[in-house]
Amino acid sequence: NNKQTAMWCVAQILASLLLVCGVAAAAPSFDVVGDSFVKDGKPFRILAGEIEYWRMTEQDWDARLAAVAGLGLNTITTHVPWSLSEKDAGVFDFSGSRNVSAFLELAWRKYGLHAICRVGPYISAQTDFGGLPYWLSLKRGAELRSMNSIYLSFVDDYFNVLLPLLAPLQYNQHGGPIVLLQVEDEPTNTAVSLEETHSYLAYLVQALRQRGLTALATTQCSPSDTLCARAFIPTALLSAKLPLGSSPAAAFNVIRKYYTQGPLLALDLHTGAFDLEGHNPHNTTAASIVAAQLSAALSIANASVSLTSAFGGTNFGFLNGALAPSTVTMTINNNKNNVSRDEHMNVERTLFSEAYAAVTTSYDCDEPVSEAGQLRQPKYSQLREILSRVNPAFNHSSPLPTPPPLAAYGPIPITHWLTLDKASVYFPNTTADAPLGMEQLGQGSGYVWYQTNAHGFHGSGALLRVSGSVQDRALVYLNGNLQCTLVEQSQCNFSSAIDPLDIGGAISFLVENKGRVSRDVTNFQYARKGIYGNVSIGGEGLQSWTMTKLPLTSSLPVLPFESIITPTPQTPAFYRATFSISSTPEHTFLLTPGWGRGVVLVNGVNIGRFSSAGPQCSLYVPASVLRTGSNEIILFESDAPNKSNPARRVVSTTQQQWLTAKGVCGV
Repeated sequence: NNKQTAMWCVAQILASLLLVCGVAAAAPSFDVVGDSFVKDGKPFRILAGEIEYWRMTEQDWDARLAAVAGLGLNTITTHVPWSLSEKDAGVFDFSGSRNVSAFLELAWRKYGLHAICRVGPYISAQTDFGGLPYWLSLKRGAELRSMNSIYLSFVDDYFNVLLPLLAPLQYNQHGGPIVLLQVEDEPTNTAVSLEETHSYLAYLVQALRQRGLTALATTQCSPSDTLCARAFIPTALLSAKLPLGSSPAAAFNVIRKYYTQGPLLALDLHTGAFDLEGHNPHNTTAASIVAAQLSAALSIANASVSLTSAFGGTNFGFLNGALAPSTVTMTINNNKNNVSRDEHMNVERTLFSEAYAAVTTSYDCDEPVSEAGQLRQPKYSQLREILSRVNPAFNHSSPLPTPPPLAAYGPIPITHWLTLDKASVYFPNTTADAPLGMEQLGQGSGYVWYQTNAHGFHGSGALLRVSGSVQDRALVYLNGNLQCTLVEQSQCNFSSAIDPLDIGGAISFLVENKGRVSRDVTNFQYARKGIYGNVSIGGEGLQSWTMTKLPLTSSLPVLPFESIITPTPQTPAFYRATFSISSTPEHTFLLTPGWGRGVVLVNGVNIGRFSSAGPQCSLYVPASVLRTGSNEIILFESDAPNKSNPARRVVSTTQQQWLTAKGVCGV
């Protein structure tokens, strides 16, 4: 706020005057003494909340930081995704919403918030490939998250650019926001030995030191002997993850087996759980459960915490990660925790899927600050009350932050469309004898449209087979007719015969990258998307492929849209609508009633994926994406619904909506 900004300016002026007068001001310091953090010689308790600068627009940073600061926090936690800053090898971009330095400076200058910066290189964070660049999956001989020299050479190149940007922002010596740096996420790569894991983590800490970062460093582990034994190294602190409903005391007891002295920090005290596509209903977590766990953590002498998350945000475009097949069910409500049953909670929650499952575009995990910046009550006020009691610098009588306004622009009819087969000629394409994977085409996300011809006669029931893999989801067409959908499988039976009088049956695959797994990143099976391997039908290999790249990450090429017809055929297509805003744009949500599956672009910005499978029904549209006057919406629908949708439209509303247990969208 203005008062904090003024105090910061006065402090800088006083420090300058002391230097002019020959009096050396004491350098700012943040260190460890015994089991406590110590700031400028005085004990300090970190009260942090996670807020990702890259899961919101740059224009929303200020308002979201105000809401987070209003919780009574003194620190923010944020990850730095390598994948966003080096989308192509050797090409770095820290501009706009990727500018982590500007975000941390704003948090410090205006709100006095210190920072825990999680620099990776692997961060997990339920984002695509755990924040690693997709192109690493093609580097021959690279073994991720290990002492592999090929992998580390790319890490060094990245750190050579990132870390000098962060060095001036350290509190030590510079008086900036950064007080703690986390390297890597918890070391779950069991393919690497214990000794090599320790060497790798030590290498990352040393990389910080070699590039001028002297701030405290930490590693992290879930409360497991196996993981904590792998995570602890002498040159770093060891922080704990606290799953929903778990005991902070029990977690810290596990930590203390390996990390015998030093401050206790729960770096991930969860305020909710993320959603997976098709896993209904939307996850919510009772305020009482989070409040009880936070109180329990803060009742431990000198313990520090970081809420995961204070604000969740949005996986705009294709930022979302996914989970590899496995199942872990966690008991959240039980008698041992003495937590009363709440209507918003289940006794058990499946956090991992039995099959591959993509994280939703919305990363609103029921945090105290919602995706659109609203204060989620009573959770916000309950956590604020607890934090204000242990933060002497926070004025608990200060008014609650004012949430940003929302607007509903009503139903918006679709007026134009263009089928994919007509639109594909306007996108870049590549030809080859055999299909190439998405990464081999130099594409990191979106879709690839594969086309070829089957020569000769193949009767109804001919078997189509891919010798390698199809990731993640493919719609297979013969002469424009949908034959099957491949999901984690590599073959299907054709229900239509290829006419022997045809020159050749036109076979096409529309393959969607639903998001790379964010945890099991060392298994490239889930990292490589598109078609990898040869394709045959009836035993005959298919050659002469044309591959059209559909990244759909930004403004599309100019397409010759045609007037909509009713009903529209069930075929992949682009749809266009326009609407006008007469005043200053406000935040809104976009509903896609009656649509199947695809993505939405608003004024050239990919705001995310929609799917009738749920649980997400609404897509958040930030005010900064909209403009006064005419606005354009383009939807790409890969899967049309089974029944025709005669009234093609989208709806702008003020309400965030999810698929309910009854299978309908609601608040």
